[in-house]
Amino acid sequence: MGEESHLQEEREDGGLQEDTAAEQGGMPSAGGQPPQPNNSILDDVWLTHLGAIIGVGCWSLAGTALRLAIEQAFVRNSVLTTYTTYGPNCIGCHLMGFIASLASSKTQNAIFPWIFRSLLVGFCGSLTTFSSWMLDTVRQERVALCFDELVSGLTMPFVFFLWGRDTAFLLRAFMMPSLGCIIGISASRYELGGRQMRLANVIFLFVSVVAAVVVPVAIEASVHRDLLNVSFINRRSVVISPLGAVPRYLLAQLWNGSSRFWNFPIGTFAANMIAVLLMGLLDHFYRTRDNVWCKIAMDGLCGSLSTVSSFVNEMIGFYDSDNRRLMYIYAIISVGVGAAIISVCRHVF
Repeated sequence: MGEESHLQEEREDGGLQEDTAAEQGGMPSAGGQPPQPNNSILDDVWLTHLGAIIGVGCWSLAGTALRLAIEQAFVRNSVLTTYTTYGPNCIGCHLMGFIASLASSKTQNAIFPWIFRSLLVGFCGSLTTFSSWMLDTVRQERVALCFDELVSGLTMPFVFFLWGRDTAFLLRAFMMPSLGCIIGISASRYELGGRQMRLANVIFLFVSVVAAVVVPVAIEASVHRDLLNVSFINRRSVVISPLGAVPRYLLAQLWNGSSRFWNFPIGTFAANMIAVLLMGLLDHFYRTRDNVWCKIAMDGLCGSLSTVSSFVNEMIGFYDSDNRRLMYIYAIISVGVGAAIISVCRHVF
């Protein structure tokens, strides 16, 4: 399914490029010269990364807030008290699969980089958490519960990711004829006359920054007026979440897919392991000293620094490209090292 959809996606992009080339050949410019591409701020790699960093930081607030809300909803249910990270990880992976499959990688990176990176890395990445899942797995009182947490937390996010991806493919199949100019537009056509497409990135980023400032301030004011009941820990955890999401984005940009690591996503792996180590140390100090800021850092910093959605996305990418050996190596090393770090922090210190 994944390979066929990928090939179909390439054919669609290729068809659009051929149409664009035909249009260029049939409509030369007045001087007989081919039309020149429009320059944009997104042509600058550094500005593209800067805008993405701002977007990732803004949308990490929303992802962390939703994660904490879902976790509390699961805790309030007596049947699901041991699955605090189960809901956020499954929902986040579903959204990751859906959003990542709405457009080709060319469209995501060349036309809407600020939008897709903000949603995928900032929102979905912060909505899911690898470090909290490892902590929930290791701190179970019985081996059966530990095994159950490990297996369910490792398998079900894959199911939800594939469900989201197939939903996006189905949506594209029905809506591509009418929305092809929006989500299937080729980079060459965009350079010739699609300045409004890149303007969407600027508008999106502006709205994101305004919302990231206004919404937390409004929530804080509502809490002080007794209009909302949001704990101090949750409010501060959301505020510091960009401190984890932005380094995760930078690590992924620097190290993921580097040839020296055989295309191993070392950036995501490093972010998850650093978050797991910090989670284990902070959990130790929180249990021994009952420092509320340790809990805030666990939920906000470590929760957004680690991610399950990108972890699942990368493994499914290995599977679709017939690189299953690397997929299993990545999964075993990530889970094994993460569980070992948390176990040492809980039982040795």
